[in-house]
Amino acid sequence: WKLSRNRLVYVPGFKHEYSNLGYCALGLIIAKVWGDYQWSTSMTYGSAVRALLLSPASITPEEMYLGANKPTSSEAIGDCQSKCGSDGLWPGESDPGQMARMDAAGGWVASASALMKLVVATFEPHCTTDCLLSTASQAAIKENP
Repeated sequence: WKLSRNRLVYVPGFKHEYSNLGYCALGLIIAKVWGDYQWSTSMTYGSAVRALLLSPASITPEEMYLGANKPTSSEAIGDCQSKCGSDGLWPGESDPGQMARMDAAGGWVASASALMKLVVATFEPHCTTDCLLSTASQAAIKENP
């Protein structure tokens, strides 16, 4: 979708412009690899993240989930700095399907307690059972934050 709607603005290699496209690709790869591992053709990125990270960290679907195109009544709405829709929200009315397409590129909605559960389940000495990250991965993150 992104590639068909947004053409290159600059010749590659001459100017940097940030894009979340790599995260979108990573989400598709995670869904494909995890789906193949589970012998399932209907595996989604969200269900893979739930099975591999969120459930082992005791994070419920109510605490952390992929956002919808319209915020729910329990979600805080931040200020729109750029590309606001006429409703004053991002992505706004101008691109109403944006949030549902974001998944791996920033589409998660989480409570503060869910984020803390994820940290606790990931890094020693906080995790008391199997940590989500190996000791070697934890060391690499601490060396190169």
